[in-house]
Amino acid sequence: MELRERGWEVIPLDVGNQVRRYNRQAEIKFQMTVYGLKEIGYQAISFGADDLRLSAMNLFAETAAMGDQSTPFVSANASILDPSAIPSFKVIELSSGKKIGVTSVIGADWQSKIPKQDVLLQDPVEALTKLDPELR
Repeated sequence: MELRERGWEVIPLDVGNQVRRYNRQAEIKFQMTVYGLKEIGYQAISFGADDLRLSAMNLFAETAAMGDQSTPFVSANASILDPSAIPSFKVIELSSGKKIGVTSVIGADWQSKIPKQDVLLQDPVEALTKLDPELR
């Protein structure tokens, strides 16, 4: 709030890893955290490797874009169940007219800790290379 009072344009972003355990309580915590981040206006949210270890169905329900309802989640190289459910990037336009491109990646080292069953992962370098022209 203090930055906004000083006239700064603030863009709330989150880098993920909302959970540390993998049980029903962690799923509820993730659900409530995502709800809170959306309510207070976070513009973009990424997945952390720990987040992607939660139940794929719950993750999908909380993070996927549905119909005309968008999602603040972005990832260049990770999605759950459906590759089109999470946008690769988001462009945020400031009131000044400037645009900021935002994406996220799950690094190769972290990918080995994620169950591959329902989480679709791509090589981070390949994903960013493919996305580069679109972001420019």
